[in-house]
Amino acid sequence: MKLLKFKIIHHCWAIENRSYTSKTHLRGLRFSKLLSFSLLLLIVVPKIALAQTSSAGPKILVNSNQDGEIKADEFLTLREAISLINGSLKVEQLSNIEKAQITPSQASQISFNLPPNQTTIYLQEVLPPLSTPGLIIDGTTQPGYNSKKSPTVEINIPQPVVSLTPAENAEVFRGFTVTADNVTIRGLSIYGFNSSHRATESTPPADIFIANTFTLPHTFKCSFSLSPHFREFIG
Repeated sequence: MKLLKFKIIHHCWAIENRSYTSKTHLRGLRFSKLLSFSLLLLIVVPKIALAQTSSAGPKILVNSNQDGEIKADEFLTLREAISLINGSLKVEQLSNIEKAQITPSQASQISFNLPPNQTTIYLQEVLPPLSTPGLIIDGTTQPGYNSKKSPTVEINIPQPVVSLTPAENAEVFRGFTVTADNVTIRGLSIYGFNSSHRATESTPPADIFIANTFTLPHTFKCSFSLSPHFREFIG
């Protein structure tokens, strides 16, 4: 079975606590556990894909908090940087100013030099998956980041400068989608990613979603039938 290695550094998690007390909820929980176990049996199969290996790659400097259509101009966005790392965007498609922000590196890396007071990246839609092994997305490279500056006195937690969140009135259900080994994300504040409840659910919303490539594309339909005995069990 494929097991992804992943690091999150200096990232705060928000956890929603829920309690279930009704009989209907308890039945739903039992069903959820059984369904999760059934899906687990389907997923635990011998690994047949070739192992992913890290290799030398470019260091790309993101200098704009904008998001949207990829185009050749004087700005390199986070979306363009990920697309370059993945190989879906070629260096030849960039402007000369953008090309100057790409340098050789021992590993694929995305760093930041956003303008002051423009350090929040507002996503218009889901970013491409992080599918390159060994990729480092390093928010600590942003000017103004101070590892000794903490918002709390009790615990020393460095405060990120660069933030990632959905744009206003845009439903973006995921911040980062990690599908490769040894991906490191550090020094970023990532928050606000969610989706509306629909009759057919997508894969779960998350600030950071860790998956294997078989979970893509981002949405899929799932249908199944239950035996009469199982229907009686869940009510």
